[in-house]
Amino acid sequence: MNIDLTKTIQEASSNLSIWRDRYSSHELPYKIVLNIFYRKFTIECMFDKALNLSSDSWDDGYQQIMKLYGQVAGSEVVHNLEKWVAQDVRVGAQRFSDFAPYIENARSGSLEGIAPIQYTYLLHRVIDELVLAWIAYTTSGLSQIDSISQLTNIIIETGHIDSYEQIEAIMDQLGAESELRKYMQ
Repeated sequence: MNIDLTKTIQEASSNLSIWRDRYSSHELPYKIVLNIFYRKFTIECMFDKALNLSSDSWDDGYQQIMKLYGQVAGSEVVHNLEKWVAQDVRVGAQRFSDFAPYIENARSGSLEGIAPIQYTYLLHRVIDELVLAWIAYTTSGLSQIDSISQLTNIIIETGHIDSYEQIEAIMDQLGAESELRKYMQ
């Protein structure tokens, strides 16, 4: 990948550490998964608008996207997240109920129970950061496919990408997990 994910992974790891101190072993798994969905719903809600942004450079595009991310998170997602989770609304390729067995297993408080949820959180942070970076490339005038190539060094054939779910799956397939593993060694 042509992006340094060190800051993303450090921030995500720091969040996990803070949450371990803040929440009980019963609350922690739920809160971690809830945060996964907070990010996913934010990206889903901003996706169409973000694809229509225009910038002079990747850096400028990324700043615009992160500003939009903050606006959408604060105005729309924060007020609806619990409702969407309770209604089991699908975002990307996931529903909150997909995680219910893992949450229940992790509530035992054992490291073996919480570790898979923490890993999943880190993986989704990487995937979502790659999605945001991809959007930034598209704002700078690159085509969707060229943006994928610029980010991953891989040339793929695909039709028009018109949903968060599509680009999320592409980034997952193109090596998000292998990128995470590089940073975890």
